[in-house]
Amino acid sequence: MQVTLGGGSYAVDCLPEDLDVAKGPTLPVPGGAVKGSTPAIMPADVHQLIPPTLAYQKWVQVRLDDLVVTTDTLRAPIERGDVDRARAA
Repeated sequence: MQVTLGGGSYAVDCLPEDLDVAKGPTLPVPGGAVKGSTPAIMPADVHQLIPPTLAYQKWVQVRLDDLVVTTDTLRAPIERGDVDRARAA
C-alpha cells in the first residue's frame, strides 16, 4: 500500500486479534499539508464502535436470511438433478 503523508508525526500500531498491541515508533515527516488530503482520523474506543457494529450485524443478517431462502430454492432442483429448473431458480 502506498500513501502520501503530510507533515507531522506518525506511528503505526498493529492490532492482532489474539495478541497485545504492537506499537511502532513515532517518526517525524517533514513538510506541510498535502493538497487534496483529508483530515486525520481520531482513534475510536470500543464503546464508539459498538453501535455501528450492531447495525452492520443487523444489515448482514437480513441479507443472510435472503441468501438462505435463495439457496434453499436452488438446492431442491440440484439435488433432483433438474438442471433446467436449477438454472431458472
